[in-house]
Amino acid sequence: MQTGVGVEKWKDGSWFRGNYEEGKKYGFGIYMWRDGASYKGRWEDGKIGGFGTYKWADGRQFTGEWVNCKIGGFGVYTWSDGRRYTGFFARDKRQGFGIYKMPDQSSRDELKQNTYSGSWLNGKQHGYGCIYSATGPYKYGVWKDGNKILKLSKREATDI
Repeated sequence: MQTGVGVEKWKDGSWFRGNYEEGKKYGFGIYMWRDGASYKGRWEDGKIGGFGTYKWADGRQFTGEWVNCKIGGFGVYTWSDGRRYTGFFARDKRQGFGIYKMPDQSSRDELKQNTYSGSWLNGKQHGYGCIYSATGPYKYGVWKDGNKILKLSKREATDI
């Protein structure tokens, strides 16, 4: 069984370079898929696990914590169109507290971005949150399954 640093290459052009322990990827390694996607980071028991960066061929990227080949823990997920989520994940979905920035598609100006800051459950806004931008007032509320179900005043929101 392979232990130490090694390289694997497949017929489809994919490859892995990194550490092995008892024949399994373990520790730091780099995996490049044939479509251009890549992962640089920690491996545990032959699976993506620990801290690392995954880049998809379409321009998306996640840097953060992985558990058993799934996004889990804290990290930053970005899209090629400028969207960005910074926060917590569980089983590949936004979960817990997080901040989601959504750019105005007519401008790349960061001041024109709308931002949701608040709670998430199963990848959707769920619980208390706030939407704001540099050009408008804060909008507080309660969300359920991605839909705002209750508007809150600033005072109501800060008393919670």
